[in-house]
Amino acid sequence: MFLVTMPIIVLFFETEINLSYFQIFLLQSIFAITIVIFEIPSGYFGDVFKRKTSLLIGFLFAFAGNFVFCFSYSFLPFVIGEVLIAIGISFISGSDSALLYDSLVASKTESKYGKLEGRNYAIGNFSEAGAALIGGWLALASLRYPFYVQTAALLIGVAICLLLVEPKRVAILSHRDSLKNFKKIFKYMFNVNPRIIAWILFSGFVGVATLTGAWIAQPLFKSVDLPLAYYGLLWAALNVVVGIASWFGGKVMETNNKTTVSAIILILVITGFVLGGMFSNYFAIACFALLYIGRGFAAPAFRDYINKITPSNMRATVMSSRSLFIRLAFAIFGPIVGLIADEFSVQEALLAAAATYLVLSLISLVYLKKLNAFK
Repeated sequence: MFLVTMPIIVLFFETEINLSYFQIFLLQSIFAITIVIFEIPSGYFGDVFKRKTSLLIGFLFAFAGNFVFCFSYSFLPFVIGEVLIAIGISFISGSDSALLYDSLVASKTESKYGKLEGRNYAIGNFSEAGAALIGGWLALASLRYPFYVQTAALLIGVAICLLLVEPKRVAILSHRDSLKNFKKIFKYMFNVNPRIIAWILFSGFVGVATLTGAWIAQPLFKSVDLPLAYYGLLWAALNVVVGIASWFGGKVMETNNKTTVSAIILILVITGFVLGGMFSNYFAIACFALLYIGRGFAAPAFRDYINKITPSNMRATVMSSRSLFIRLAFAIFGPIVGLIADEFSVQEALLAAAATYLVLSLISLVYLKKLNAFK
């Protein structure tokens, strides 16, 4: 989460590489499609082999992709870089949450998962906030400098992966019959326990909404004429907001039922989009922070709900399925949001996103209710 490039990456693509918003969102769509292709196989790899190995592979691919970014000057090389990073993210996604949950199971403290996942997510966002300050400062000298630092930072991630300890698992899928294993996993998700699919759908629509928010934040900064010197500072502030919400997310989950928590998250995210789209001044950014509060609550809550109803031997694959769904949805809706921002305005793109994600989330909420999944 030490993402030095994030506070300036849209500006970098737009001013240094001369890409349109449509092309920028298209790059992220390609990124998302790559994750869709690799997400389930990489999660399955973590279930069959070691989650630690999966994380190590992920960091190495992410390093390679960012290395390509450092020396690219046109659209096609960035496509290659996005593909490499996406493969890396695929191997990390799912296995990280599964490794944490199984570590707690091994120490008989799995009841603490929601609280610890919230703090884990919070620390990640505090890390991103610190990285944003560095990235914003480096960008004043050159928009390319943050990419050099980002690439070096990923090598630290590789070193940390080597220090991780793989907990002993009660049941592990055999690598000798992958087709049979996949059938078993998907039969469990769709037929035996469809609540998993219902939670993946709802949390996925909320997830793609917050992902869209992250990528349209910088165009929003530009639309209200925010000076470049404040990009890193504001990006850091938004991530601190996410971190604080995540840190106390466990308390929110303990004092409210699943229905209330889900409603709070959805209201915060959609309200952030709507109010951000209604104003064209700095107040829009302040309102947009509501979306980041919802994002902070969402990650630990939904991961906890899904992990608790998922068997250990398929946990990484199931969690990867959620990430796959988010990326697939973003691959569809992301470029449309970018096109609306190009042809009309960022504010209208925000309002269109709010309407779309609200309708889809409400439909999935009805499905959750039908399956009695809030108990």
